[in-house]
Formats: sequence, structure tokens, C-alpha cells
Amino acid sequence: MKKVIYLLALSFAAITIACESRTYEEISENTPIILPVKYTTDIKPIMDNNCISLGLTFIELFNMKKVIYLLALSFAAITIACESRTYEEISENTPIILPVKYTTDIKPIMDNNCIGCHSAGSFKPLVTYDQVKNNIDGILDRIQRANGDPLKMPKGGSLSATQINMFIKWKSDGLTEN
Repeated sequence: MKKVIYLLALSFAAITIACESRTYEEISENTPIILPVKYTTDIKPIMDNNCISLGLTFIELFNMKKVIYLLALSFAAITIACESRTYEEISENTPIILPVKYTTDIKPIMDNNCIGCHSAGSFKPLVTYDQVKNNIDGILDRIQRANGDPLKMPKGGSLSATQINMFIKWKSDGLTEN
């Protein structure tokens, strides 16, 4: 972030220098006119004959080219300065490398998120290793449902992507207990 701020400040300074304001006398080959000048008789014919009505003189166009060049250079520098990160680096949905075990990894998630409704005396208890192991397909189905789905578990919330990945990895590791 410091790199981006530094480059923006440097770009602003370069553009400010390139866009220096100069008087008509400094950019004109002509000397200033002291006599009264009328638009219809003096200025309009010059504008019509010299195509200044396009809105830009050569000097202004030259300064615009410098500004556009500096803006393009600044954009390129900022783009290069912004580091790119992988999905895993910016997401909590990181792959789990170590083997997942029920006692150390799955049980704490179950105790914190599921036991409130799935205790020993409930309709579908998920308290023991065997109960969770035998219902793993249903658990995976429910915890991976979209928010707002009435069958999504846990009710009133959601497990993090890392917690869901723990269940998936536990199943792929063979549902080990310890």
C-alpha cells in the first residue's frame, strides 16, 4: 500500500510539473495586442482560418500528450506495484493438508455448533463419534447448502469454509477417530 501511495504522489507531482501554466506571451510568437480587439472582426476570422475552433492549440495538444503519457506511465507503475495474491492467500477457504481426526478436529466443531440441537436426547443426536460418522453424508449435505436454504445447518448461522473443509477432509481421510 505504501508503494501505491508513493507512486500516486510521484505521478501527481509529475503531472503538476507537466501541466505548468504559462501566459499567452510565453507560448505565442506574437507580441501582445494593445489596441482594442473585437471578436467579430478580429478574433473570429483568425479562429475560422486557423482551425482553432477545434478547441486545442498545438501547445495545448503537446501538453495533453505529456499528461496522457504520464497518466499511462503512472497507471502502469501502480499496476506493477499492486502485488497479486492467490485465492488461498486472500480466502479463509484454505486447503487442509494434515490428516483430520474426529477427536481433535471434528468434535470441537460439533460441540460448538451442533450439540445445541443435536444433543443426546434429541431427534437426531450427533454426540458420539459413531453418530457423526454414520451421518457424515447428511451432515456434509446440510452444512454446504446455500444461506437462506431452510435445510441448511447449523440453524441461524453457518460454518466457515475452513470448518466445512475439515469435514470433507475427514471423510476423505477415512473418518478416523484418533
